[in-house]
Amino acid sequence: MLIDDVERTIRQKPGLTATQIAAELFGLDGYGERVRAMCQALHASGRIERDGDGRPGSPFKFYPGESEVRTAPKSKGRRGSGGGGHDLKY
Repeated sequence: MLIDDVERTIRQKPGLTATQIAAELFGLDGYGERVRAMCQALHASGRIERDGDGRPGSPFKFYPGESEVRTAPKSKGRRGSGGGGHDLKY
């Protein structure tokens, strides 16, 4: 599905704009409006984060959502360390 391709591209290359994501997925064929709509839906559902104002000169740039940060691979010595007040469960 297109929405999964958009999310995968954001995970692989964080910080892209919708236009850049469309170019990654479709080349010069565009699909910018469809990709923008998918980014908006992913952001509304909390699956991705965005930065910027959404205007020329400061377009939205998209990043993996908060859940992506929490799924870091296990590493020895980190479980239950309580570092920074975050109690991540693996």
